[in-house]
Amino acid sequence: MVAEKISSSYELIRRLDPFVKPHLHDHRSMARAVRAALAEQLPELAPHTQDVVDFFARYYDIQP
Repeated sequence: MVAEKISSSYELIRRLDPFVKPHLHDHRSMARAVRAALAEQLPELAPHTQDVVDFFARYYDIQP
């Protein structure tokens, strides 16, 4: 996953966390928040949306 604006996993979390963190109460809400944040903030990562959702789920230990 390569994006011009994102150079590391830390940077990805830092960019999307403010949009995702309020929705960590369940996997479905978190996934919706990640998808919306990607579409708005990092549309160039759209082909990797599911990978990013999975990454956030692992990072926050949220089971589907």
